[in-house]
Amino acid sequence: AIIASINSSSESTGNEININQQLSSLILATKVGGEAYDLKLEDISFNGNWLQLPDEVTLSFKNPGNVHVVPRGTVKILSSSGGVVASGVINQESSFVLPETTRVITLELTKQGKASLWPAIYTVQVDYRYEGIDQIARKEQKVFFLNLPGLAVLVAIGGGLALLAGRARTT
Repeated sequence: AIIASINSSSESTGNEININQQLSSLILATKVGGEAYDLKLEDISFNGNWLQLPDEVTLSFKNPGNVHVVPRGTVKILSSSGGVVASGVINQESSFVLPETTRVITLELTKQGKASLWPAIYTVQVDYRYEGIDQIARKEQKVFFLNLPGLAVLVAIGGGLALLAGRARTT
C-alpha cells in the first residue's frame, strides 16, 4: 500500500478545523522468479436439500502458494445417468485469491435438464484450476434428491398395493 499525505504546518486556532488529507492506493505486484502457484478447494456447500436440488453453490478456495491466483472452472449437477441437470461458471468476477488466504466464491446454477421423476442420488461436480494453467482438478460431492411428485406416485402405488392385499385377505 502507498499512503501519501500533505504535511501542513498551520495549526487550527479558534473556530477553525484542521483537516489532514491522505491519499492511499493498493498495489498488486507480481514477482518474477521463485513463484509458487497453488490452489486448493477446501469446501463445497450448497443450498439444496432432499426436497430441492441446489441452485446456488459456495466454494472455499485456499491459496497455499506465494503469488495471487484467479480461480476458474465449472460446477455441474449430474444425474445418476451422467446427464447435466444444472451448471454454473466459477469466478466470473475474476476475483484474486491472495497468497496464504482463503476466498469464498458463491455462484448461481442454471438449470439445463430435468431432474428424475424418481428419488435419486445426484453428484455436484466441481472442475477447477487457476488462470494460466490448463490442468483441471476435480472434486465431487453427492446429494440425495427426493422428488415430491415421484414420491407421491410411489406412495399411491404402495397404498394401492396394500389396499389390494388387505382386500385379498378378507375374501
